[in-house]
Parts: sequence; C-alpha cells; structure tokens
Amino acid sequence: MAARVYPKYMKMSSRALGGGGAGVGKRNEGRGKLLPRDRIDRLLDPGASFLELSQEKKEHAQEKNE
Repeated sequence: MAARVYPKYMKMSSRALGGGGAGVGKRNEGRGKLLPRDRIDRLLDPGASFLELSQEKKEHAQEKNE
C-alpha cells in the first residue's frame, strides 16, 4: 500500500509547494501580492522553524469533488 500512496502524496505535495504554478506567482507579483509561503517567510525570524500542516488539503478536496 505504501508503494502506491507515497508517490501520490509526493505529487500532491510538490503541486502544493508550487503555489498553483508559475502563472499564479507572476499574476500575484504583478498585483503587488505575495504568495502565502512568502508572507510566512517574511513573518518568521531568520532560521526559525515552521511546520506546515495540511499542505495538500485543497488538492485532496478537489479530488473528492471530481
């Protein structure tokens, strides 16, 4: 089971970390906005650790609706 689940999780995780793709990042940058992870990076002290929970939540919700 782990052999099937892990690749799927890694794919969802990499999509989530991508922030919606290059187009989304450029569009927000053009509007003077930061992506959520960029905002968090600015809020945290340098070298501080941050644990993100449910990074694939949106991805999982979309799969359920399809």
